[in-house]
Amino acid sequence: MRDVRCHVFGSSEEQLRKQVKELRAREIIDELKEYGVNTNGIIEKEELVGLLVSERLNRSTSAQLKDSLKQAEDILNTAGNKVTGSVLGAINAVKSFDIQEEIEKTKATIKDQVDWAEAGTEFDQQKRFIKRQRGYRKGGDDLSS
Repeated sequence: MRDVRCHVFGSSEEQLRKQVKELRAREIIDELKEYGVNTNGIIEKEELVGLLVSERLNRSTSAQLKDSLKQAEDILNTAGNKVTGSVLGAINAVKSFDIQEEIEKTKATIKDQVDWAEAGTEFDQQKRFIKRQRGYRKGGDDLSS
C-alpha cells in the first residue's frame, strides 16, 4: 500500500486533485481498491478522482492525528509522574473530543463529495437516456441546455 503522507502532507486539496488527475483511471481504481473502496458502477474518471482525493485526505488526517497523539504521549512519558491522574483524564478527554470532531468533519466532507458524484452520475444517465429516446445523433439537437 502506498504511503499516503508523501502524497498529502504539505499539499492543498487542489494540488492533490491535480496529482490524482494525472494518474490513469486504472491506477486510481487500483489504489482505491487497496483502500477497500468499491468502484463498481463508476464510469467517469472525475468521480474516481474525487473518491481518491477524499480517501487520501481522510487517511492523511488520520495519520496526522496519530502522529499528534504519539507526540502527546511522548511528552506525557517524559513528564512522568509529575502529572496527576485528573490532569491525564482531562488531556484524554480533550484528545478524544478533538479526534471525534475531526472524524465528523471528514465524514461530512466525504458524504458531500459522494453526494456530488452521485448527482453527477444521475444527471449523465438521464442525459444519455433522453438522447437515446430522441434518436440523438451527432449534429442533432443539443440537449445540454
